[in-house]
Amino acid sequence: MKKIFLIFSSTVVMLFLSFSLIQDKDVTIFQGYPDVNVMGVDPNKVSVHREKFEEELNRFAENHDIVLAHRIIEPNRSGKIKFKYAIYGKGNISKDLKKASQKSINYSSLAGTYLIVKGKIEPNLLVNKLSSLGYKSMVGYKISFIDNFSQIINKTARLCLFVFLITFAGLSLIYRIKGLRFADIKMISGESLAAVTLQPVKSDLISIISVNLVTWVVGLIILHLNQAFHLLLILFLSLGIIVYTVALILISFILSLLYLFSLQKSTLISLVKGKLPLKRIIAFMLVAQFAAIVTVGFAVKQFTSYDKSYQKMKQAEVKWKEASDRFVPSFGMSAAATSEKEERKREKIQYQMLNDAVENEDALLAENNLSRYEVESVVDGVHKNDYLPLGNTINVTPNYLVKQNVEISSNLKKRLQNLKPGEFGLLFPRKLKAQKKKLTKIYTKELSGMWTESKYKNIPFKAVTGYLDNNKNRFLYNGSEVADLDDQFVKDPIIVVWTPKSTRDTEGSNMYWSASLSEHVLFKGYDSSIKLLKKHHVYQWFSYVVNGRMYYLNKINGIKTQIISLLIGAIMSIITSIFMFTLMNLLYFEEFRKEIFIKRLAGMNFAEIHFNYLLAQLLVLLAATIVSFFLTKNLTISFLTTLLFLTVGALLMYRQLKHEERVAVTVMKGK
Repeated sequence: MKKIFLIFSSTVVMLFLSFSLIQDKDVTIFQGYPDVNVMGVDPNKVSVHREKFEEELNRFAENHDIVLAHRIIEPNRSGKIKFKYAIYGKGNISKDLKKASQKSINYSSLAGTYLIVKGKIEPNLLVNKLSSLGYKSMVGYKISFIDNFSQIINKTARLCLFVFLITFAGLSLIYRIKGLRFADIKMISGESLAAVTLQPVKSDLISIISVNLVTWVVGLIILHLNQAFHLLLILFLSLGIIVYTVALILISFILSLLYLFSLQKSTLISLVKGKLPLKRIIAFMLVAQFAAIVTVGFAVKQFTSYDKSYQKMKQAEVKWKEASDRFVPSFGMSAAATSEKEERKREKIQYQMLNDAVENEDALLAENNLSRYEVESVVDGVHKNDYLPLGNTINVTPNYLVKQNVEISSNLKKRLQNLKPGEFGLLFPRKLKAQKKKLTKIYTKELSGMWTESKYKNIPFKAVTGYLDNNKNRFLYNGSEVADLDDQFVKDPIIVVWTPKSTRDTEGSNMYWSASLSEHVLFKGYDSSIKLLKKHHVYQWFSYVVNGRMYYLNKINGIKTQIISLLIGAIMSIITSIFMFTLMNLLYFEEFRKEIFIKRLAGMNFAEIHFNYLLAQLLVLLAATIVSFFLTKNLTISFLTTLLFLTVGALLMYRQLKHEERVAVTVMKGK
């Protein structure tokens, strides 16, 4: 049974590592190289043109016997990150680094990340060279090998790994206890104490190493078949399997030390008589049982959290189906300006592009404030449910009202579709009718303070107001990488309606629309989005264009996978814990069967006979409940987990007591 579990668990570990590495191979490989990030042209220096830049960088690479790779992320329909590279220097590079086409290279910005993919050089030398060419750069943050590896081993994987180790410990303990029964015979026959102790370790060592060696080879084959046979990925796969192998061996060794300690404390005569030193072993099992119960509570909490998120996200699937042609552009490193003046210039260009997109290309703004409250429920004195500009408010463009069939009069809808500069729509749930005047003043003041420049000082913003039906959930279009995808609806928000044109072409307005561009604005159609970016000469600032629905569905599938993993982990934790309960009861009744029967004949009741044993179990359950509550912050889950094990323990004890009653006479006769 132990070998079957060993094969199963090692295979699961190998498959998880392999497919995690395959899924994120581009990012993992990228993070493994030293790099320098070019932010753009240094405003304080004279920069060289592209041809001169590439010529000098090639010469620099050849002189230092290195190869540089400039990362280029081409926009694509799927939104998946696919890196391609412009190569500088001579020499062969890894086939995992896909060369970009000359057309992509010519169209790309010189800003971005430059990897040192071959040879060794201090990154600061490259920074100095780039500075001499008139470009501002900095050494990239180097992620350590261990940090990179820990990103692969997520919380779900750690939980399952912990459950595997507990299960292996329980199974090993059974075999050690069985071995104790034959230890006396082996020692009488002349075997030394060390030989008796180390024999199970040797057996485990052979099984563990042979099984994990086979799974490692299978893992390498999987990497090779999926074009992920890169040295760094091989190292990560090997490290993961080695960590699991070493953990199993350590558990076997620790249990053997316990085994040795038990044999040393027991006389040979007592072993011959069948008196096993089980009190210390039961103490160890109580600790393992405690860990298993806490693990179950934590696993159930994680499962319910992910399941809750999954159910909330599934509710929005129909809405996202209606928005299958919506795309969100994602900024690349080249979008970062090197000076405040350059930043203002870029913001103005992006504002003009968005004005064109909203007026002519059906671009849609759907902004909410929920991200402000991810850590704390109250920020700067404002709760997310407060009816304030930074509270329960969504900011949208007029076409949102059409797409979501917002219930307002046709005249008001038409009025909002033709907002003039300095106007904005303000739609209240009807329950706020009595507060209309007060809230209109608050929102008008807020917008005037944000966006009104000196030339508009005497021309405040004007609200076009209306009312909405109560108890309505409004769809948020949370489909970008920075959005909290769990929340796809908000109930009865105040809806603020505006456009780039209505907020006027001011510095504050430019900053707002630029910040919203890669977070809350959804463009219509992939090809038209790319065309628009190129039309306004901002294409090179973006890494890729993400399909909002596709990103959302990928996120749902990811959560679904995590739910399945957590469910498996929770089930295995429960099985492991029940197994510990069962084993402990079997040992208890086996060792103390005569004492129990004698006490029963003496007239002692059930509670008196089993007081110490029951007290130990109750203390373990109480301690596990407390720890589980602090970990999960959920009293219901902690209580139900404890109740489950109390029920299991009671059923097992009842079964064993009935069994003991049937064999009591046989025990007294010594049969």
